[in-house]
Amino acid sequence: MADGSKQFRPIYHNGTGFVLGDPPGMLPLYRLPELQATSRVYVCEGEKATDAARSIGLTATTSAHGSKSAAKTDWRPLAGRDAVILPDADEAGVQYASTVAAILTRIGCTVRIVRLPDLRNAGDIFDWIE
Repeated sequence: MADGSKQFRPIYHNGTGFVLGDPPGMLPLYRLPELQATSRVYVCEGEKATDAARSIGLTATTSAHGSKSAAKTDWRPLAGRDAVILPDADEAGVQYASTVAAILTRIGCTVRIVRLPDLRNAGDIFDWIE
């Protein structure tokens, strides 16, 4: 948007037509098919950060709808994996990492939260790579 904010309008097909909004139930992880063949997964906050992590060879994912919606995503495909959470350098990033760590721990993941060094406020792995 002109003011720099983001707006997302999810749509899905309900069998008879397209509907504005989320489909019923939990939402899938970003880039889910690519997560199947690895034992370690990096969890970032948002698609841009996830794609940046992937650009340096990491198998990465994120939840749907940003930092306040981790609980709306189905994390079960990661059960039993080694998960490394790379939070954004702000309060929302800290909260997101904590929420995701709790969810992943409940499904048997080994979880580490790694704060990338020298990030500006609200920076993420995209900025760190730059």
